Amino acid sequence: MKVLFITLDGLGDRPVPEFDGRTPLEVAHTPHMDSLAAAGINGLLTAVAPGIPAGTPTAHALLFGYHLNELPGRAMFHSVARGIVPPPEDVICLARFANVQPTPQGVRLLHRVLHGPEEDFASLAEAIRKRSVDGVEMELAYTGHGEGVLFLRGTVSDEITDCDPIGMDLPVIKAEPMERASDPEAASGTAEALNQYLRWAHTVLREHPVNARREREGHPSANFLLAKWTARRTPMQPFQERFGFKAVSITSEEVLRGVMHELGVETRIEEKEATEEDMVMRLSMARGFLAGEYDFVHVHTKQPDLIAHYAEPKRKMAEIEALDRGLGYLVKEILPDRELVVALSSDHSTPSVVAAQPAPGDIHDQHSGEPVPLMIVGRNALRDDVSTFSERVAARGGLGLVRGADFMHILMSQAERTNVIGWRPTARESLHRPTQVEPFEL
Repeated sequence: MKVLFITLDGLGDRPVPEFDGRTPLEVAHTPHMDSLAAAGINGLLTAVAPGIPAGTPTAHALLFGYHLNELPGRAMFHSVARGIVPPPEDVICLARFANVQPTPQGVRLLHRVLHGPEEDFASLAEAIRKRSVDGVEMELAYTGHGEGVLFLRGTVSDEITDCDPIGMDLPVIKAEPMERASDPEAASGTAEALNQYLRWAHTVLREHPVNARREREGHPSANFLLAKWTARRTPMQPFQERFGFKAVSITSEEVLRGVMHELGVETRIEEKEATEEDMVMRLSMARGFLAGEYDFVHVHTKQPDLIAHYAEPKRKMAEIEALDRGLGYLVKEILPDRELVVALSSDHSTPSVVAAQPAPGDIHDQHSGEPVPLMIVGRNALRDDVSTFSERVAARGGLGLVRGADFMHILMSQAERTNVIGWRPTARESLHRPTQVEPFEL
């Protein structure tokens, strides 16, 4: 049997006061999601563990059957998605131009996302492209939209803290070695070299003619480089080798394309502006892939997460309803296939109400640790008595609470792809039933 796995990014939420304590998913009109829930078995899904938030790349890698200790830092996924594949000896981090202000309490982040002509940012990046500090060579590769990949070469470690505070409630963070760094000396040297580079870059950027012009024109100066998510590339077992599925992911999310690159999963990028039409298009593509050589198709949409970060629950509810209308294609055109397992869930919860509500037009950066609803539909799924799709009702479903480490095993079992523990059909231990073995000869 084949598998169709759909993730509605950031779908889960918290109780919203203006919805009388219900979530956007609970108040949304979702007849197609409800019909899917009624046709299968339901539960709650947490990529890591209850209460622990995860970002999109980490959550998806865990749901695809990998473990935290196998994953590189997030910068690696962005880098390879942008066509930059670092050698294993280099450490990289993601770098973004920002606007900061020195204060007695530290360097205050005023603007994380800056806008302007690409040639301006490219000129700024060239001015701080290379620097050597105590034997650590640093080189900035500008990749567009005010961001770049910063290479650190020499005796370096990826086990250092981020400098980007992510939220606006903390000052810019000094790079420090992690307490449990495997090579404390290398980690300490890397952190200090990065700090010196960032101080030097601030001086250069502050005096750059591009920033002088930006200030004259009333735009924030791009006077700092935020660095985060240090990473070193390590080989990861291909998804097909681990689980036996030939897979493709339909996603327009950059960091997720990077995850799939490292897992050896093909990606396809297509998108439409209207949410309903976009979902129909993705599902139509999925149907075509399933009819061909692929036996695991992943469909991903970022829309619920994008809207939730603006802290507008009503917009998130409307977005969920548009996605549900698009899922009508799944119900009518794909679901009748009895040789298909369909799983629909999310990677994490993104709250549309937070303690420090952002100003209109601004965003918050939080994910939350609540589990997300999960449904699985297929001829092997034991139907439970759940008939609606939401966080609260899914908790009563027959799947119970599913962790990311168990998710792929459940899908494999539903698709009749599992290898019985203890049986050794191949020299390499495998979780999936092999399609080829070494034949015995007389």
